[in-house]
Amino acid sequence: MKHYLAFDGGGTATRAGLYDAEGRLLHEARGDASNPMALGLDTCISVLTDVGREALAGNAGRVDGIGAAISGAWTSGMASWLAGRLCEQFQAPRAVVAGDIRPILFANVGDAPGILAVAGTGSSVVAQASGGLSAFIGGRGAFFGDDGSAFQIGQSALRAAARALDGLAPDTALTELLPEAAGVDSFHMLVPWVRNASIRDIAGLAPAVAQAADYDAVADECIVAQAKRMAEQVRAGFRKHDLPLDTPVLLNGGVFEHCPRYIEAFRIRLRALGVHTVPELAPVRGHRAALAMIRAENLPKTLLASEARMGAHGF
Repeated sequence: MKHYLAFDGGGTATRAGLYDAEGRLLHEARGDASNPMALGLDTCISVLTDVGREALAGNAGRVDGIGAAISGAWTSGMASWLAGRLCEQFQAPRAVVAGDIRPILFANVGDAPGILAVAGTGSSVVAQASGGLSAFIGGRGAFFGDDGSAFQIGQSALRAAARALDGLAPDTALTELLPEAAGVDSFHMLVPWVRNASIRDIAGLAPAVAQAADYDAVADECIVAQAKRMAEQVRAGFRKHDLPLDTPVLLNGGVFEHCPRYIEAFRIRLRALGVHTVPELAPVRGHRAALAMIRAENLPKTLLASEARMGAHGF
């Protein structure tokens, strides 16, 4: 029986699934982040190897193919290297590696027109048109924006709470909630905390902001403002290729999945911008989307995937 190993590697965690030839999930495992841009190639391949081996636990058969959707794989230019190393580590005859975004679009709409909006630790939008055309909006990291992301929700909440403490903005429960979420004793202790905090640490404040949004106007505005920015990025995706305004809009990422207020504000703003389609969570996502790459007969250019085979290029 054939077995396929599929990875979903992001800036927060890495998940792997072992599938049979019919696409049934047999076993899965979870590990640390694996973005090679943020963590380096050695850490990336080490995490993938550990998580993949855990997913393979109890399976005596060989791995017949590996699909990996890894955050930063395409941006770093190291997708081909990663594909070769995965073949080597798991003695697999073939591996396909792409970034973590486009495989989700491919798994759900193939090479048909569609838009995928991702709001997790970071954010990005991919707009795909017919004829192999695609455009990437955002996705350049925290210094360039990451509008609509958990990181920006956390950062905007920190700034809003600081302004409230200084008497420059309305009072907010965030002045008490954010230190608790960060694990420090007081808001003033957040200043040294931020100096050593990672993007993921600041993004980790977003759940506290989302919970406070139910009763705190300042927290609610932090959520709504970022949701609107994400909607504006999606609208820009429509303009990039002059896509019909009823083109499917798929969603992915923890902010969309776990923050109802965010997704509500996102949909309202999108309608106000003239988009007619109703955005929904992508039905196929995570490592199941990566599985679609290794099972596909043909990989479209829009996927920007790299492929390696055992025995080729020294592997």
